Amino acid sequence: DYNETVFFNINLENIGVNIAEDVEVELFTESNLVEIIDANENFGDIDANEIVTKNQAFELAFADGIADQTVIPFALHISDAAENQWSSNYYANVNAPVLNIKYITIDDAETGNNNGMLDENETASLKFKLENLGHSASVQGSLSFSINGPATLVDNSPFVIEALNIDEFKDIAIAITLDEEVQGGTSLQINLHYVAGAYSKAISVTLPVGIQVEDWESNDLTSYDWENDATYPWFITNEAPYEGDYCLRSGAVPQSGGRSELTIITDVIAADVIKFYKKVSCEPPFWGFYYYDFLAFYIDGSMQDQWAGEIAWAEHSYPVSAGTHEFTWSYEKDNYQSQGSDCAWIDFITLPPHATSITIINETKLFKNYNLQVFPNPANDNINFYFELPEDGKISIEIYNTNGVLVKSIINERIVNQGVNSISTSVNELAEGNYFAKVSYKENIQTIKFSVVR
Repeated sequence: DYNETVFFNINLENIGVNIAEDVEVELFTESNLVEIIDANENFGDIDANEIVTKNQAFELAFADGIADQTVIPFALHISDAAENQWSSNYYANVNAPVLNIKYITIDDAETGNNNGMLDENETASLKFKLENLGHSASVQGSLSFSINGPATLVDNSPFVIEALNIDEFKDIAIAITLDEEVQGGTSLQINLHYVAGAYSKAISVTLPVGIQVEDWESNDLTSYDWENDATYPWFITNEAPYEGDYCLRSGAVPQSGGRSELTIITDVIAADVIKFYKKVSCEPPFWGFYYYDFLAFYIDGSMQDQWAGEIAWAEHSYPVSAGTHEFTWSYEKDNYQSQGSDCAWIDFITLPPHATSITIINETKLFKNYNLQVFPNPANDNINFYFELPEDGKISIEIYNTNGVLVKSIINERIVNQGVNSISTSVNELAEGNYFAKVSYKENIQTIKFSVVR
């Protein structure tokens, strides 16, 4: 173990046919993580086929702070009175603690509003778990912490952490009080430093303050910087909202086809999720996978999901990384039949923590999606791409892996006729995993994710 003085017991066997007289053994290592205090031992005479055991033959001291499961190489140099020499190599694993801090949750049940979020002018507890994931017990230590942002620590005294055995943990709760007024999109950072002897672990956790919800209860679209469709705008309605008095309904797209889009761009300050409720009433998908009329949700121009048919209110959640992101809800319709209310509703959108919303001009691209579908998904042999073009044009289809590397070009600027088209290709040469198909038509690019299984 780390920071420990140990003795090595040695068994030495003479596998030869002659006696080895006055056998001397010396222990060596090139590692600076161990000190050999006693490196020499005399084993005397060893007869042929005899085994001689020396307990506590060598004394060593392993360093404090050595990493868990560090492998230390050792060499034994052996000689006898006849100047014969032998050597033997072996390795020793060193056990040590591995300290870890894991963020668990926000607890505002007793001193806040019990919504599991940090809200202005409330006191909450941030819960963490301290763990020893190593192969040796830790010594007694301490946990210190600090906070940056619109909050103060109720008590900033360090915690005394008793020694943790292997796989043992200790739960910690740190109480904070949020400022009385906090600007929307603000976050706070809590920094923790756990020290036990020569071992330590430090983490910083960024948490959003408050939830940023759009529920249309203002009866307008001014709460955030929404960019509404200029041709078929979404509109406020009190028609059976998910919660409250109002929700948002997609614009009246005519029978000739088109799309009604609602977009917001946000500067997300910490990785989180975007959540919303949606309801749909339109023509169901053909064969269960070819969508004519549907609601689609996009992140940065990439479709995350689509829905068609008669679908009641349901919540959906999607992970979002830190950085600038564009979120779009689009009700899209072809020029064939209509069914149901021929629209979609959205309500109670929980936006990821962001500092500002950025308004952009919505550049209408009539054929942005062209009803691209992939089937089957996942695939293991062949895969089919279905799409509908409003007019003849050149199509290119390429497949990329998740690292953005082009792995296959299916077609390159092939002239494809107006209407519904299908392109089939083999995926036998692709390894199991996730891929993206990039379909280019005129100035429009659409990507769709699919998987290959074996």
